[in-house]
Amino acid sequence: MSEIPFLVKLGDALEKAMASEAAAGGRRRNRPLGVWRSAAPTILLAASSLIVCGVVAIALTLHSASRHTGGNPLARALPVGSGTRLDGHAGPVSSVAFSPSGRLLATATENGTVQLWDLRRNSLSGTLKGLVRIVDSVAFSPNGRIVAAGSRGGAVRLWDAPARRQLGGALKAHAGSVYSVAFSPDGRILAAASAAGTVQLWDAHSHRLLGQLNNHAGAIASVAFSPDGRSLAAADIRGTVVLWDVRSRRPLGASLQTHHLVNSVAYSPDGQTLAVANGDQGTVGVWDVQRHRLIRTLHIGNSGPVNSVVFAPHKRILATGSGTGTVQLWSLPGDKPLATLNGGTGPVSSVAFSPDGRTLAAGGFSGTISVWRGVA
Repeated sequence: MSEIPFLVKLGDALEKAMASEAAAGGRRRNRPLGVWRSAAPTILLAASSLIVCGVVAIALTLHSASRHTGGNPLARALPVGSGTRLDGHAGPVSSVAFSPSGRLLATATENGTVQLWDLRRNSLSGTLKGLVRIVDSVAFSPNGRIVAAGSRGGAVRLWDAPARRQLGGALKAHAGSVYSVAFSPDGRILAAASAAGTVQLWDAHSHRLLGQLNNHAGAIASVAFSPDGRSLAAADIRGTVVLWDVRSRRPLGASLQTHHLVNSVAYSPDGQTLAVANGDQGTVGVWDVQRHRLIRTLHIGNSGPVNSVVFAPHKRILATGSGTGTVQLWSLPGDKPLATLNGGTGPVSSVAFSPDGRTLAAGGFSGTISVWRGVA
């Protein structure tokens, strides 16, 4: 089974992109851009960073417009010198994930490292050892004690997050690279999706293989549990999204046929809709999971792929990250973006909301983390 192409999932073509960037003058540096106003007059988006080639950014905080009158809202909210840039990654960032407390950010790279960042001290808290291949996905368990990472070669590794130590050997039964990992909401099950077109379900504590889901014809780029943990969405690069009953391990009705290469899926907080990022064009499909039908299409506004989607917890706000370097926020059921954060030419590979829904992390290419604090 071939690997997922670069703009769809950071893959084997990454080295060529990095070489081209170096030939063009090296990495671009990021800087604060200012304030992006949304289409809705009651919302301000104070941009906390610019997503550039290779950036992980703690990006956006929602504000009521009534809290800022006159002047520059960002300048009023941010003390001088509050912007912080954290360096530490040697390669592009492929995945980002917040801890349940929101105090740690896990970042994974194509050079085989997973790093934990302390967002209170703006510093690197630790590097998780044991990986030697490209890491495509990272996830925290719901209790914050376990970090899981899926990598090329078919291995999934688990770490004790507080102790920064590996938990046993690698979980390896996949024939292909692991592109996506996700914990069930109760933390008991870890789903791992592979390039071989299978999803394996593991007991997150005993590390015992519980079962395998096999109804896919192509590499699976993304998996996501529903908020109640009863179903699992698995999307493959041939455009098929299967909704699985986790207990019976059977498909829940007919598959969702998107007719597009799919990069990422995310359930809404109420579990009623599923956002599907189309990797071969700049759109996101929003599906009714009960009726298995497409209810709207979000047009990102560029010709690049959408690489990542995520809902804000407890809200109907959807964030999208695209291969052209933009991050957009959408308020469903609307089909117009609240705001667009244009990060230049660097592709955005992963987006994640903090547990309180106020901060957004976006991972890209440079291996730099930009953090802006103090926004009220």
